[in-house]
Amino acid sequence: MTIREIQARTGLDRATVYYYEREGLISPARQANGYRDYSDADLTALRRIRLLRQLGLSLEQLRAVQAGAEALPDILAGRLAELERQQTDNARALAVCRAIRETGVAFDQLDPDAFDLAAGPAVRDVPRPARCGARRALARALDAALCTLPVTALLTLALHRNPLREWPLFLAAELAGVLLLTRLLEPWLLGRSGATPGKALLGLRVEDAGGGTLTGAQAAGRTGQLLRFWRWPRALRQYRKTGLCPWDEAGSLLLTARPAKAWRCGAAALALAVWLAATGALGIMAGFPPHTGSLTAREFMENYNFYARFEGFPEDQLVPWDDLDEPTGRHLLSLGNRRGAVGEYATIALSGDPVVDNAYLLWVWEGEGFQVSWPLREMQRIARAMAAGEGGWAALWRLPELDAALAKQPPFAEFETDWGSLRLGASVNADGYTLRDGQLVYTGGVNFPDVFFSFMVWKG
Repeated sequence: MTIREIQARTGLDRATVYYYEREGLISPARQANGYRDYSDADLTALRRIRLLRQLGLSLEQLRAVQAGAEALPDILAGRLAELERQQTDNARALAVCRAIRETGVAFDQLDPDAFDLAAGPAVRDVPRPARCGARRALARALDAALCTLPVTALLTLALHRNPLREWPLFLAAELAGVLLLTRLLEPWLLGRSGATPGKALLGLRVEDAGGGTLTGAQAAGRTGQLLRFWRWPRALRQYRKTGLCPWDEAGSLLLTARPAKAWRCGAAALALAVWLAATGALGIMAGFPPHTGSLTAREFMENYNFYARFEGFPEDQLVPWDDLDEPTGRHLLSLGNRRGAVGEYATIALSGDPVVDNAYLLWVWEGEGFQVSWPLREMQRIARAMAAGEGGWAALWRLPELDAALAKQPPFAEFETDWGSLRLGASVNADGYTLRDGQLVYTGGVNFPDVFFSFMVWKG
């Protein structure tokens, strides 16, 4: 039988039938195409379940009876006692209701002592499930954003990974961090206060059936179901219909909401802005070099290699300390063939002993080709490595401005400019070459002359 036939013969809707299947009360077979095939035994079981549910038996009792753990007469005896108590309570309530109506008193004249129902059923009213999908989504976004910060800090401050170049790594690591920290921290927070930071800020709280905070098991179970993100589309459809999410409904939990206030939305927007600013700051700090203040030749070289590694330079093209030539007061760092081009060589000369006060880049193209590319990235690395020695940690925040200042200079143009306490300058010797699209192109004969480009950073 199909689900339509089962619905017609049992009077149960599709969602209820599927729910009973998830609860293990029925186990329909599957056809080759994946559709359910309900048997006569499934039909009989559903009709029995429907009858006993109409009598007020719970799903737990139905499972126990179906599995043979408890006898049906014993279960019905207990249910019969409950119905008899309800009947007595209803008769008492009926008599009191008639007596109050016959007196004709208004609400402010009613004497509760004259019509006491203390022996009747206990009264407990709970708020209805809060339908505040936008606030719930924003609270979840805030919590997820907070969980990304420790992961971002680890990748940037400890490992110095480049968020712009390695964004897939950041995305995967932050997603894993959100799942892990949510699984660990959210149950603890819900068990202590009933709210996560995002929920507290937006006036939301998760309570148990009695209006209290959740037990550890309840909070862990709710979070575990919440993290089954592949079920979120179905959960969204359920929420639109009932106002309950599966992770709340399964544990008889309730999400309550305080009245929406403009200041809460403003506070949430401010929190997101702070998170964006913190994430951006961590991204900038990932590029802070290991050495600041007065730099020795070794420290300058380590700063330069740090920036080269940060930009994705292969390890075999970094400057090893073993290649550092150290004549008195002058240090030569041979960059060798940096780009794989024939006849293209670069050397960095450092002056000052023991503190470097002058960095000089000499780039030579030995006439082996007709195009020459401007070494802007190398210029920026040298300038940053030198500028890190001008001031403390706070001065490092201005290093992106130094990159921008160099990027504004026309390619292969001579210039001299100031940046803080440093002076920067460049000169070029490229006879017979013409600048086209940022490259020098030889326009002469077949004998290509050498090109010399120098860039210097020195303390003013």
